[in-house]
Amino acid sequence: MAPKSYYDEDTNEILEIDEEWFAGAKRMHEIPELADLVEHMRAKGLMSRYPSRRVMQKRAVSMLIDSDVVARLKIDGNWMFRANVALRNLLKP
Repeated sequence: MAPKSYYDEDTNEILEIDEEWFAGAKRMHEIPELADLVEHMRAKGLMSRYPSRRVMQKRAVSMLIDSDVVARLKIDGNWMFRANVALRNLLKP
């Protein structure tokens, strides 16, 4: 497998992603342009500071769903997330 690379705008070079690159990486909430998005996602329950807690909130289930419904959900990708959102919206009081 080829090493991953990135474009450095300061030097106009394509550099390999290595330990030094990861050491300088920032978390999403540390990037001013993304801070509001991170808070919005956390407020909606789409992002957690504690991933293990979020995983525990989900349960794996088996369901039989009409094939045309599954096809419609799969049009834009991430169909399980879309199905979860649709069900949640249906169940809102």
